[in-house]
Amino acid sequence: MGKLVLVGILCFFTFSIIAENILSTDPPQIIASKFKNLYPNASAIQWEIEKENFEAEFTVAGKEIEALFSPSGELISEDKEIVVEELPGKVMSTYKKNYSAFKITQAYSLKSTESVQYKLIAASSHERIHLWIDDSGSIVSKKTFTAEKKKMLKGSTSGGLSSILAKWELPTILKEISGIAMIDQNRVACVQDEMGIVFIYDLNKKVIVDSIGFGSPGDYEGIAIAGNDIYVLRSDGQLTCIENYSKLPKISNYMLRLSQSSQNFEGLCFDAKLNRLLIAPRVFDSADRNVKNVYAFELDSKKFSTSPVLSLKMNDVIYNSIVSKKEVLIPSGIMVHPTNGQIYLTDARNKYVLIADQHGKPIKVVRLDATVFAKTEGIAMDMDGMFYLSNEGKTGPATIVKVSPDKLN
Repeated sequence: MGKLVLVGILCFFTFSIIAENILSTDPPQIIASKFKNLYPNASAIQWEIEKENFEAEFTVAGKEIEALFSPSGELISEDKEIVVEELPGKVMSTYKKNYSAFKITQAYSLKSTESVQYKLIAASSHERIHLWIDDSGSIVSKKTFTAEKKKMLKGSTSGGLSSILAKWELPTILKEISGIAMIDQNRVACVQDEMGIVFIYDLNKKVIVDSIGFGSPGDYEGIAIAGNDIYVLRSDGQLTCIENYSKLPKISNYMLRLSQSSQNFEGLCFDAKLNRLLIAPRVFDSADRNVKNVYAFELDSKKFSTSPVLSLKMNDVIYNSIVSKKEVLIPSGIMVHPTNGQIYLTDARNKYVLIADQHGKPIKVVRLDATVFAKTEGIAMDMDGMFYLSNEGKTGPATIVKVSPDKLN
């Protein structure tokens, strides 16, 4: 009862702050002013909150641009569609020297506080390539798509999975739900990316029945249950363990640090067979744009492995059914099937679930209908093998959706 009182008080005092952040996508004035100064002729502007930052998607003179701003109004990155004539001489020299048989069909400038790169999409009679070249003319990364992949892309007409078994609309405090884990057949442990609290939602009663405070406000992205312990992942790599969560909780924190300066972790799940947690970064963790890695936290030793335990090859034929302005795989959630060991990765931005084998080899892509799955951030399974996908609220309430296993196999 005390925990319910706590969550009631928190809801009362924090509702207006949280609602302002998640119900309105208009940026603060400092960002709006900076945006207007940089892009006075912008049109078709759409704002989206990306973690604590603000991303604008818009057009200027018919060209698409994405710009990411910090809360203080600093321009963090800009992805802009450009014409071939705007490519620097050094970039064109590299392209002509190595890929003269290919015709450039699209070009983008990718600017950040750390680097300037150019992405070229080019095609020949039998291949399509994506090239990343920096402003000095050095090739940073390359992806190759065969003619078979191109055919597969054209043949993909699916509108996405829309057949579901049940749907729960969640209370406002869970509008930014970012991860779920099943406690039992009726109760779901939920975390949202604003507050250091685990919310226990009862599917039968359709209400929050308990809560567990574990930390200060932060960008919490994933949750997993291993025995009597709950683990919560923060986007910067902090892993919080709530030991013995149902009785006398004890809080411990661990930190995963990779070599790159910027970290952005999204997915967390329990791998029961190997007694470990799997952790999926949202962004690339190396200069290799052909691989998205998955890391592990060993529960026996309570230590992270800084070497990936799974590497997903993003130039696999299966990804060509995904049409994306950004990467074809941007993980938002992860789950391990308890019996066959298959890996399930949700991609909230590109709206699909990737099914891979226990070694990370892609098996299948299940596209999600955007009208049902607004922004899928979490995935879990109950004892009967039913899937549950949590969706952050975009224009309406957040939801948990129940899906039959035959739809995700």
